[in-house]
Amino acid sequence: MADVGGGSVELTVADRDTFYHACSLGVGVARMAAAYVPSDPPAKGEIRKLRARYREELDPLARVLREHPIKTLIGSSGTMENIALMVAARKTLNASLTLNELEFSRRDFRDFYREFIKMDRGERLEQKGLEQRVDLSYTGTVLLDHLLKSSASTGQSASRPCEKG
Repeated sequence: MADVGGGSVELTVADRDTFYHACSLGVGVARMAAAYVPSDPPAKGEIRKLRARYREELDPLARVLREHPIKTLIGSSGTMENIALMVAARKTLNASLTLNELEFSRRDFRDFYREFIKMDRGERLEQKGLEQRVDLSYTGTVLLDHLLKSSASTGQSASRPCEKG
């Protein structure tokens, strides 16, 4: 499970019987956007540096995922919600499903990612599902791409975070 915040990302690897790993890393989307993505759209070199930072920070998780492969990556955050809604809109998936039911494949995401990463702010604003976080969307999509590549996951499922109260 990945809970992607602005300043940090909380990651948990578990199955229904066993908890394997949990960590909180300072690679949230706002922090990474400020540090690595000054251009819009981002230059290829900026994306390379962002990916390198994700690799560096997430390497211990990659080792855990090799030992304990996962089938589905569950994303919980506004960033993951936006990505799921944008992929759903492109694939004409039933967006009336609650986000707890919305799943998409690695291929669906890759098709979306290849186009999205080249868009400027104006083009991103036109994307169905990206109601907010338009300026943080690059770092979120690069992070999800890295997580999917690091795991044996065949897809991603979105989940709304629990409401405090």
